Amino acid sequence: QGMRSGSITPAWVPPIGALKDLIDYVDRTEMVILAGRPGEGKSSALRFDALETAKRGEHVTTFNLENDELEYAKFALAAEANVDSSKLKNPRQLSNTEADRILEAKERLNGIPWKVITLSSPKVGKIINLARKSVAENHSKLIQLDYLQLIRNSVGTNRVEDLAETTGLLRGAALKLKVPIIAACQLSRAIEYRGDVSPPQLSDLRESGSIEQDATQVWFIRSMWHNPPNPAEVAGTRFPENFDRGGSILPAIRAIPVQIHVRKNRNGPIGKTTPIKWRKDIGVFQSLRPGDIQ
Repeated sequence: QGMRSGSITPAWVPPIGALKDLIDYVDRTEMVILAGRPGEGKSSALRFDALETAKRGEHVTTFNLENDELEYAKFALAAEANVDSSKLKNPRQLSNTEADRILEAKERLNGIPWKVITLSSPKVGKIINLARKSVAENHSKLIQLDYLQLIRNSVGTNRVEDLAETTGLLRGAALKLKVPIIAACQLSRAIEYRGDVSPPQLSDLRESGSIEQDATQVWFIRSMWHNPPNPAEVAGTRFPENFDRGGSILPAIRAIPVQIHVRKNRNGPIGKTTPIKWRKDIGVFQSLRPGDIQ
């Protein structure tokens, strides 16, 4: 009744429309796994979710275990200004118009409620303590972790047991803090042996077992193209970002179609989303309309 009247709102609504259409929302005590192979967009999807959520005024805390903090700032500016992120490495490549858009984006993003905490091979207890503090002080509405396998709890412990400790404590933290936790996760190489575009399975979770058991939802992000894309795949789409002015395919593909496969959802439907365009050059995810991809 509260949901219908609006007096109770969902804990977190995915900014990617295609995913929202499939799962609707994520509840406040859920632990979600977002899995993918390297380069398939799992970290980019986390960043996009964080940025768009923070722009809605909802505080996000992201635990960064892998990247330079500056990468998050570059991503946010590139996404907001619609400027190729590679140009931010050498600002002299920017046109005057792009430079102006970057400055305007900086002003719009100034003060958005997104906190990035960088840690190196932390124990899960430290992450939970910092998450608890962020929820208490900043009223965080979403906790992100990039990524699960970089947590190290006990030296010399079997990795499967170590990961089981991590996922069990993270699940407990979501229940106690009443804030959803989304953790990126690597896939095993088993999926590669089945082919580039093979659908993912729960058993593909690297060092799985406890991951599948403790998560309330498990999502896989997968490219709809082979890796690397072949010319026929690229030519068969309507992604103008992948073509030069003469109509030739660019050597570095800027946009690819992906889908998010929901393989576990304790309180809702499973399945796969409609196609989503991942703008690799600016880190943005856009739900596609019928006819945007052949």
